[in-house]
This record gives sequence, C-alpha cells and structure tokens, in this order.
Amino acid sequence: MSSKVLGILGTSKNTGKTTTTSALLEIANNKNLSVGITSIGYDGEDIDNITGLPKPRIFAQKGTLIATAKNCLKSGTAQIKTLKETEISTPLGKIIIGEVMENGLVIIAGPNKGEELSMVIDKLEKLGNKLILVDGAINRIVPLMKTDTLILTTGAARNINIDFLVKEIQCISYLFELPKIEKKDLMNLKNIEQKVITLIQKDYSKKYLETNSLISLSDIQELINKLNEETQLIFIPGILTEFALNELIKKEVKLLEDKNIIIPNPTHLLVGSNTIYLIDTLLKIKKLRINLKIIKTIPILAVTVNPFYPLYRYENSRYEKGWVNREELYNKVKSVVSIPVIDIVKEGGNGLFDIIKK
Repeated sequence: MSSKVLGILGTSKNTGKTTTTSALLEIANNKNLSVGITSIGYDGEDIDNITGLPKPRIFAQKGTLIATAKNCLKSGTAQIKTLKETEISTPLGKIIIGEVMENGLVIIAGPNKGEELSMVIDKLEKLGNKLILVDGAINRIVPLMKTDTLILTTGAARNINIDFLVKEIQCISYLFELPKIEKKDLMNLKNIEQKVITLIQKDYSKKYLETNSLISLSDIQELINKLNEETQLIFIPGILTEFALNELIKKEVKLLEDKNIIIPNPTHLLVGSNTIYLIDTLLKIKKLRINLKIIKTIPILAVTVNPFYPLYRYENSRYEKGWVNREELYNKVKSVVSIPVIDIVKEGGNGLFDIIKK
C-alpha cells in the first residue's frame, strides 16, 4: 500500500466520523501499518457539549503518529513523545508531531488552513506514515482538498429525516464527480492574470468582472451584461452560489447553453449553497446543457451511514440514544450514489479498509 492521505468528512456531530476514524486506526495498527492522524481544527470531546451524551474519543495504539495542538497532550490518556514542534499556531498551542508510546485516548486538534495541513501531511509522510487520516467536517471542508481521497460520513444526528440525508449525500457526491476541465481550456485559464470572474470568448479574448465570486444580484447582472453568443467559457475563481446559478438560468438560459462554467474545485459551490436545493439546480443545468466543470477534485471512496441520533426527552429534560430505520437509511443512500455505502457501526471498518487499500 503506497502512502495515502484520507480525509474523513462528517456532515454533522455524531454521524460516525470518530467511529470511522477509530475503526480504520485499529485495523491499520493490527496490520502493522504505520499510520498518522490529524484533524481540521478541534474534535474529540469526552462528552458532547450540546447533548451531554458520551462521544467516542480516538484510541491510539503504540507507534501511531499524531499531529495535534500542544495543550491537548495533557488531556488524553495516551503517553505521547513529542518528535517535532511546528510553527503552526492554534488557540490550543502550536501543532506538534508526536508518537504514541503507550496506548490510550488522544485529543486531536490540528491546523485550520489548507497550507498548514499540507505542511503537517508532509512531515507525517517524511516520518514514514503509509496511511494518514485527516478528521474533518462539512463546515471545515476547504482544507480537506489537500487530501488524496475522502470518506463521507452521515447519519440521523444530522437530521432524522432520511430523505434530507439522502439528498445531501447525493449533492455532495455529485459535486465531487463533476467533470474536470479539458487541457486546452486549462491552458487558457493559466494565462489569466486577474483573479476575478473571467469570460473567455471564442477568439480567446477575455472580459473581466470586478469580483471573484458570483453571489449578489449586482454580480449576476454584471456577468449577464458581458455575456454574449461569442462567450465559450466562464471562470469563477471564488464562490459560486446555488442562488446565482438559478438566477442565471432564469435570465439567460439560451446564452448559457453549451457554455462551460468553471470553478476551481467542488468546495467553491458547496460552501455557499444549501445542498438540499443545490442538487435540484445541478440536475436542472445538466438537462439544460450547461456544462459545469472543475479544475481539481478528489474522489470520495465511500459513504458511511449511522442511524443513531440524540433523542431529547422533554419529560426529564435529557437526551438518550435514538435510532432511525437502519435498513431504510442504508438502502436509500445506496440508491443515489455510485460508491460503496457502509453501516459503520453494524459492519465495522474491515470493508472500508479494503476499499482504501485498492
């Protein structure tokens, strides 16, 4: 198995992200595979701050390398030897690279920025890690584009409406499977000096907007004013929202037909949109022959589902464990994605690890 950096993307707390991470760690350790772990920001509470229910923390075996904030070392039960202290600062202290010397629980609080995550990954790889796990979340998705592949985790803790979960997963999966830009168009984009929205015409001349993102009505109108039949490509280097896409369709659907709308990666559309409405818009523009493409993406290898959710009891003002229909959740998610779906609590991590190994 060559070195692989795997991002674990949770749609919410308690959807099985930590369970997935822990299962993969255990299997990797049992196979004597050198493994490292970090996260985007902070995660790993003993007790969930909102619900008060126990939340699994990450159990790390001897030999595991971790990249975490220095102040987290005193909170876990694992004995950790500091190998390197980086210059990456967080609210919990500088990020250190440490080796677990004695099995125990660890709290992982990693870097928040993509560039810093790249530095941490590089250090873990140089120390010989064959598998690096990066714990992330949907609201911290942008830095995860520095990983090689993703595992998406969802569950009833996100929403007990299974159809909501299905649409959200369908949307995220669809975004990460958008077609990549052709090489000839990529070369044209490399010659763009301004980091603003750019329209490339059929004669390769360029028109520029004053903004890098398509969010407001004024931005949309400025784009429409510059759009004509000679436009072949629209490059949006910043944020593109579902609202903006819908407004463009309403106003200039004919002029957009067979045109390429290019964004750097899926997160540029994901962070500014509601996934429940976005998937409908994406399917609509495909039907209208508007080509939405990306410069870079990373594959989602699998989706893990978790039927658990914290059920609030008003009669005693406490949370207890609740469950949606396990089979319905699994089958409905499976019906809208082309990648493996795993019930991580029921099946464990062996099947998922086999997928990662390929």
